Amino acid sequence: MDKVKVRMFDSFEIEYRGKILNESANRSKKLWVLLAYIIYFRRNTITRKMLLEDLWGSEYIAENVLKIAMHRLRQMLSECFGEEFGHSFLVCKNNRYNVNESFQVICDFEEFDEEIIKAKKIKKAEERLVVFRKAFEQYRGEFLASFSDET
Repeated sequence: MDKVKVRMFDSFEIEYRGKILNESANRSKKLWVLLAYIIYFRRNTITRKMLLEDLWGSEYIAENVLKIAMHRLRQMLSECFGEEFGHSFLVCKNNRYNVNESFQVICDFEEFDEEIIKAKKIKKAEERLVVFRKAFEQYRGEFLASFSDET
């Protein structure tokens, strides 16, 4: 299973097979928000309606705006990680969007949470401190701080 490392503390970044894609790629902010949304909610059902309401809200949107955004997003992923990744990482079936389950997505905020939970269960203070330190190595700033001006 291919591993995809995702960083959401501070800035948003994806690493796959030694290549890194981040916001310096200078694409539309909406594409980055769309990608982060799909990755964050990948364990849930993400419908077209949810994406349109949560990301575009009350803005007037053309019927095919999500289709165009997904095409541009796949294109952006392909340019960095190759055609195969770009066309297979994100899937859409029956108006439901998600990350392809054949990829193992590892997110910094999830690793942080797992380490905190693990540390709280350790009785010896010295051992607990080691695990807390490991958790705090993941923390690099506010969650998706660069998206704070997005609505």
